[in-house]
Amino acid sequence: QVSLFPNPVSQELGISLDADLGNVTMTVYTILGDRIFSSNGHFVNGKDQKINVSSLRSGIYFLELRKDNITIKKKFVKG
Repeated sequence: QVSLFPNPVSQELGISLDADLGNVTMTVYTILGDRIFSSNGHFVNGKDQKINVSSLRSGIYFLELRKDNITIKKKFVKG
């Protein structure tokens, strides 16, 4: 289970994952599927990650978390 907070977001998007996946690739896409940016995160022991989305324009985006054959996508709103 992945939770994004706050949603809508203005500065930093928090990402909470209830599984220890270790290193994952985090990618933000527009609603049209265009890749905005990617970064790496490390999810262990319930530690939340944050990504700075302050430079994004207001709108709807998708965050994709990917590790090996696991892919998780969640929608968020930039206000």
